[in-house]
Order: sequence, then structure tokens, then C-alpha cells
Amino acid sequence: MIDHKEFIGQVKRHKMTIEDDNGVHRSILFKAPNTGNRHFRLTTWRGHLCISGDMGSYVFSRLDDMFEFFRDDTGAGRINPDYWSQKVQSEDKYSKVWQFSETAFREEVERQTKDWETTLENVDNLREAIEDATQYVENENDAIAAMYDFSHDGHSFDTDDLSFKELGDHYLWDCRAIVWGIKQYDLFKQGRTQADHDAKVLAGKL
Repeated sequence: MIDHKEFIGQVKRHKMTIEDDNGVHRSILFKAPNTGNRHFRLTTWRGHLCISGDMGSYVFSRLDDMFEFFRDDTGAGRINPDYWSQKVQSEDKYSKVWQFSETAFREEVERQTKDWETTLENVDNLREAIEDATQYVENENDAIAAMYDFSHDGHSFDTDDLSFKELGDHYLWDCRAIVWGIKQYDLFKQGRTQADHDAKVLAGKL
């Protein structure tokens, strides 16, 4: 998961262009000059916020003014992506909010098998059977099916209440972009800049 410092480094050249600003109806573009790399647009209308651009598109709905929902008054770039995922109305076609984690799947296989009682005579055969059963796993359905169908020398997996999903990298990046973008908008409205804000933080005034 990208942290706030890494994110700031990726958008440090981004400029804000306010394309529309009429109450809760807004269209604000954030883009570095001469490149579309990691550009994004925040579009709001009553009860909704959409982030779209190079890192995917997601629509959220919760409050009348969604800037209020995402605004971080601390200036620390805090995000709550798990909770916010519950407010997603539409997600990117190619970068889903929740994605299959092969790492979580492999860790669960390892967690369960380490407690299996076996002997030196059959441990290699058991390991080979596990590898054969789990090598062609591309999504969560494949993972759970592979574990459910596995049976070897009296061993089987517990598949109750398993989930191998984690929040996607693009979704997490966009969560940070929303918070950061709203901060840039607020600073502009206050007649301030990000540099002004950073100076106060360093001076211990915020």
C-alpha cells in the first residue's frame, strides 16, 4: 500500500485546474504539465463523487457534499479505504476495489498445512500433491475450489469463511488522491497554497 509520503512524491508536479465550481457541482483536474501520467479528475454532484483518470475510476455516494465526507482537516493525508469501499457505487472495469490476493491464499495454505501430522515417508508426496492442486489459481474462486477439492492421505483443508481479497493498489492510490485533491481545493479557496500549508506544519503551527 502506497503511503502518504510516496503519494506526495508522485503528484508533486501536479497542477489544479478548476473546470466547474458551482456548489456541490464541481469538476477539478489535477495533472502535471506535458504528461498524463497519474492525472486525475474529481467530479462531484449532489450525493456523489467520482474520481477518474490514469489510475482508474470510482464513484462514491454518502453525503450531500462528498467533499465533506472525504475531507481530512488534519492535513496528514489520512484515509479510511476499508470503510470508504462500502460507499462505492461504481468501480473501475479493470481495477476492482477488492482484488484476489495470491499472497493471502499461499499464506493460508501454509498456515493450515504446517499443523498437519505427517511422516518422513510421505511428506514429499504430500508437498507435491499440494503444489499440483494449487498451482493453477488465478482468482478467489479457483483458490477456494482448489482447497475444497484437495484430499491426500487423509488430509484436507478447512474452507469455511475463507476470503483472499485485498484492497487494490489503484483504488488505494485514488483514495489518497481524493483527500489530497480536496486539500488543494480548500487551500485555494482560503487564498493559500500547499507551500503555505507545509511551512506552517514545519513551524508547528498546525
